[in-house]
Amino acid sequence: MKVFLRDTETKEYFGTNGKWTSKLSGARDFGHGAEAIKCWVGRADRPVEIVFSFGNVRYDLAVALNSVPTQEVTAPLDKAPGRGKQDGAPITPPRKRPQLRGSRLKNKSRRGNQTT
Repeated sequence: MKVFLRDTETKEYFGTNGKWTSKLSGARDFGHGAEAIKCWVGRADRPVEIVFSFGNVRYDLAVALNSVPTQEVTAPLDKAPGRGKQDGAPITPPRKRPQLRGSRLKNKSRRGNQTT
């Protein structure tokens, strides 16, 4: 799999020389989506997408990266809706699943030692 940055308007790829190119052969392969995002962060002036290329255009996956935030965050995450205390009630952690006791293991070992 190869990973490219592509301008969504011009369909040009980010090149190995740091310039945009229309030829896929001159495009920089980032190897991982995280590397492409790191490069894009400094160039957020253009609408771009990450292209995950699997060698056949039919299977390529393009994921758009927004250059402008769609909504301004005004509250800290612990105070945002759906997080933190609500209606004065403290957050309770999810219940843990009960762990198996030795009885199941003992029963299995007993069955294994039975002679018929």
